[in-house]
Amino acid sequence: MNGRALERAALLSYLLALCLYAGSAAFKVDASAAPIHGFEQVVHEGDLVLTGSETLAMDRVNYTQIGDIYIYDNATLRFSSSRLRLGAGAEDLFSISIKGSGSLELLDSLIEAPYWARIYMNDEARAYLNNGTVIDEHRIYGRAYYKSGFDLRGNSTIEAYNSRLGYVKLMENASCEIRDSFIGELFPISTALSAVSRSDIECLRLWFKDAELTISRGLQGHHEILDAKTAFGAVCPTVNLKLFDSNILEPPSIDLTNSSLDLQTDLTAVQTWNGSRVRVTGCHLWLLSSNRGETQIEVVNSTIDHLRCSFFEGNSMYSLKGSRIGDANLESEVGLQVDIEDCSLGYFEVFTFPEREPHA
Repeated sequence: MNGRALERAALLSYLLALCLYAGSAAFKVDASAAPIHGFEQVVHEGDLVLTGSETLAMDRVNYTQIGDIYIYDNATLRFSSSRLRLGAGAEDLFSISIKGSGSLELLDSLIEAPYWARIYMNDEARAYLNNGTVIDEHRIYGRAYYKSGFDLRGNSTIEAYNSRLGYVKLMENASCEIRDSFIGELFPISTALSAVSRSDIECLRLWFKDAELTISRGLQGHHEILDAKTAFGAVCPTVNLKLFDSNILEPPSIDLTNSSLDLQTDLTAVQTWNGSRVRVTGCHLWLLSSNRGETQIEVVNSTIDHLRCSFFEGNSMYSLKGSRIGDANLESEVGLQVDIEDCSLGYFEVFTFPEREPHA
């Protein structure tokens, strides 16, 4: 056995001994509390890798991991009544990666980090939380923003009960079953059916591609039953999510790719990609952002807190009439036309590269 393998075996043996020593008394972790005094303190420097059918179970442990965590094959990492901290300093950007049929389990436990705690899942990976916490809340211009959470791809799944999650992003064929929990941002882009029940979702984010939308009513509030696929009338093939007895706390956010949107109600954000067309009438948006492609944006009698664009191809046009714009930052390498009429403007900047001049 080489030196690295011996070191890894010694670490696993030590952690197992800690788990056996800690006992089985019930304990609930307060996410706002300081480190749990009286629990075993463990600091590990270097990546932690679990493979094969290994199971590492930690009970009543304060564990600081200065390095990434990899859970592969059929391995399992389980925390019970414990706290996992990813990194020790503000510049530490470590994460957890789960592939194959690996599993992460949080039972009365939390994961935190100085900057972010991100869990990346792929293949048949599984996460199970019961009174688990993976969340951090930052305020940006008065709105909550979550940097910690779960990115799921492949056929990975997450089950969460009585838990607090920063964000959950579902891609490809990933799915979730979440009950009696809080989710900061839920962004489903998956063909697999997911369900959320008896939970609070601060912001639901939906993506539409090649669609023609008219949105005249929001989704904020309580929903006994909501099929997100048809929440705005037009079928959204990138969404397969059902809500039961749940609350959407903020207006939703919309992402558009090669689509058109006639917006007549408040949303949190609209972000466009690859040449979409948006008309905003009598609405309030926290963010209106455009990226790439030939885009047409028309804002009439509305309030936009933050207006952003970044264009590197195609000719784009902004028309702003009778509206209040909090701050705007418009950047383009190509043709950009900005027409402004009877608007109240805060900070407003249009930037083009030296060989081109803005038309405003």
